Amino acid sequence: MTSPITELREKRAAIIQAAAAIEESAKVEKRDLTPEEVETFDKNLDEADAIKTQYEQADAAEKRAGRLGDAVQSLSEPTGRVGNTVSEPGRAPQPEPQVRVTSPVRQLRSYRNEHGVTTANEERSAHRVGMWFHAVNRGSPIQTEAQQWCRDNGVEYRVMLEGTNTAGGYVVPDDLSSTLVVLQDSFGVARQMCQRVPMTSDTLPVPKRSGGPTASWTGEGATITASDASFDQVNLSAKKCATLTRISNELMSDSIINMADFVTNQAAIALAEAEDDAWLNGDGTSTFGGIYGIVSQLEADETLDGVFTAAAGVDTFAELTVADVAGMFSRLPAYAYNGAGPSIVCSTVGRSLGLERLGQAGGGSNVLTMQNGLTTMYSGWPIAISQKMTTSSADLSQNIMLLFGNFEQGCIFGDRQQVSVAILNELYADTDETGIKITERVDIAFHEAGTTTAGGAGAIVGLMGD
Repeated sequence: MTSPITELREKRAAIIQAAAAIEESAKVEKRDLTPEEVETFDKNLDEADAIKTQYEQADAAEKRAGRLGDAVQSLSEPTGRVGNTVSEPGRAPQPEPQVRVTSPVRQLRSYRNEHGVTTANEERSAHRVGMWFHAVNRGSPIQTEAQQWCRDNGVEYRVMLEGTNTAGGYVVPDDLSSTLVVLQDSFGVARQMCQRVPMTSDTLPVPKRSGGPTASWTGEGATITASDASFDQVNLSAKKCATLTRISNELMSDSIINMADFVTNQAAIALAEAEDDAWLNGDGTSTFGGIYGIVSQLEADETLDGVFTAAAGVDTFAELTVADVAGMFSRLPAYAYNGAGPSIVCSTVGRSLGLERLGQAGGGSNVLTMQNGLTTMYSGWPIAISQKMTTSSADLSQNIMLLFGNFEQGCIFGDRQQVSVAILNELYADTDETGIKITERVDIAFHEAGTTTAGGAGAIVGLMGD
């Protein structure tokens, strides 16, 4: 017989699924919710909140009754009872079953505080994520115990949209989503350098100033010519990006904390790399989620004023000269030096064979320059490393070798701030592994490519090999 609490939980889940279906239908049809749908949606969520309060109160009442029953029973138990064990003649004390909690077997890489140190608090966060993975993984040997642990500790583990985890996805605990975002901020250059905009819907128009009023000298009593500021729009549309991590079932069972750390770390790296690749090399195809990147746009039209071509025959980093880099610098408009200011973006190959080589050849090495490091600055401008820039040491004619500019002014990173997880038990069953798919929704727009007229460069310019 189903308990009243279980019935309330199932009723609430059905109501939430109905609300989610309303929103999903509008997304599929690419439209906003109608007033009637908004009213039904809000009504469903209000009812779900009320039901949650009911079963939480009923659950608390059950626990109080259970504690009272245990206390009453203990009055008539043998005096040999100690804690949760009973000592009888000729019989060893029998402990009650417990969910095993393991300590990490190695230093955690993902769950660390702002000082880069793993404390007991970070270990607890990793453990919560690990138990959540077991609770949503029907192939886990401790799923039932993990689900009870999640209920006892306030960790939501039920399916968010549909009844099967491979089709829907799970409500992700804050310990996982917040750690993923922090790691992506560390690993991803695009997230660090673009203007970050939270997307509260799947599409978001962002206004961009394209022109301002003009000033002119005028005589006394003469008519002043009117002019207005003008604005364009950058339209962001959330695009789905996912990573699939394979993890052995032995690790799933033996080390809850390290399993959570491994999955979080691998997902953050993979998602950050995909974002950077689209930000720089996206060609507008589905491979990059329809994103058109900086390098792709500049290489597509070398007549843009923001594309500076190196001297004749200079097509490798080893051949770059100070004049080539200075020529690229000269194309950047004055407004790009405002705010955060400009930076250089290149690969490790471009830094060492190009910029670092030029810096060392320039001489003037002293304690200060060695301490600050030639690898982090060139001509006073910071260098950001992305391996999604070209890493070739061969012919780079017609290829963008370096980027320079104010990336916060030239690029917008739209973050839908939603992470979903699906557990795939059957996909790698033959190798005794579990697949964990983590999905995000973002968009990246490079909107400052400039024009082909002299002085028409945008907020980001590039150096092209000849």
